[in-house]
Amino acid sequence: MRTQPTLTLADMKDETGISITAIQKLLDKLISKKYVERGEKEGSWRVFLTQ
Repeated sequence: MRTQPTLTLADMKDETGISITAIQKLLDKLISKKYVERGEKEGSWRVFLTQ
C-alpha cells in the first residue's frame, strides 16, 4: 500500500491470495488503529507505519 497507494481490494487479493473479506477485516483494524487511512483520491491509501 505504501508503494502502490491505489491498490484496490481485488489487487490486494491477487497479490496476497487472501480473501477480500479477510482483507477488509484487516484494513478495518489498521484504520481503527490509525495505521492507514483512505487517501484524498478515490481508491487510494495513506500508510503511517514505519519500520
